[in-house]
Amino acid sequence: MAAVDYDVLSAARRVIEGSLGLVRGERVVVVLDSERQDLADALVEAAQWANATAVCFNLDDLAAPLHELPSAVADALAKSQASIYVARSDSAEVGFRRALIETAARLGLRHAHLLGMTRATMALGLAADPQRMAATARALRARLRADSTVALRSAAGSELTVSFVPSHRWVENSGIIRPGRWLNVPAGELLTAPGSVDGTFVADASMTRLGGVADERLAEAPLSLTLAAGRVRHFDSPSSTVKSAVEAYLSGGRNHDRVGLVSFGTNIGLSEPSGTLIVDQTLPGLHLCLGMTLPDLTGADWDAGGQIVLTGSRADIDIDGHAVMRRGRYLI
Repeated sequence: MAAVDYDVLSAARRVIEGSLGLVRGERVVVVLDSERQDLADALVEAAQWANATAVCFNLDDLAAPLHELPSAVADALAKSQASIYVARSDSAEVGFRRALIETAARLGLRHAHLLGMTRATMALGLAADPQRMAATARALRARLRADSTVALRSAAGSELTVSFVPSHRWVENSGIIRPGRWLNVPAGELLTAPGSVDGTFVADASMTRLGGVADERLAEAPLSLTLAAGRVRHFDSPSSTVKSAVEAYLSGGRNHDRVGLVSFGTNIGLSEPSGTLIVDQTLPGLHLCLGMTLPDLTGADWDAGGQIVLTGSRADIDIDGHAVMRRGRYLI
């Protein structure tokens, strides 16, 4: 008999009870793959604790490749109040995932997207209750004015100043999912499109995996960026592979060299980088995204066709001269 992984079970309960708010008598559709059967089993058990019913579909048992939603899955969604995708991120199944999200939204379901999740990332990324992350985001919002300036310093060498634009909106993802909405989980971000970004940013946690880069980790080979007026003027890394991949990205499209988003990580259950982007982008601190601005959400007046997310750790952050974080721990 396999040992019970209580960290994963606790994480599953945060998805079921905290993010989705599943209650007695409700139904949830769980889409999984064979590699993540144990994670799906934990989610099913958590649903049972909430006196709800879980209906499971294994991608490996459905006709492949999946470009659309099979009728059996669509029928189950129509009888449910929530849904979860806890499976692989293969590009061949983008059509299926898009159809799943769109159908769930049209039916008014709450949908949690656990894309490419592993036991480690589920346990780490879901160590904090969504309500606590939401409280952290609210405390940050209370300190941020429309024209605030944020100063970032880090042990790795970051010395950055970020100013904001009154017309741009803040977007919160604390993992609490409303009817007709969907969110990527793990959650824990408060983000916007910035005005000006100037100084040095050192990404020493993880980054978007680019062509030629086999790992997301940056602990052994941090990426240092020099920025002026929101654009990358210079970059460096001890890894020639990282440097080549970043150079290819920056030259690969219009505005790829421009900071499209800055985000406060609000997942207060984390204290150290995991080396996995899906977790590290929620790590308490300030992180940068080069490229896309999510204009429909942020109100930005420009966009880009690509995106690279860069995350750092052990930050000191001041908002308008007032300390809100020291060495990666919020003071609010």
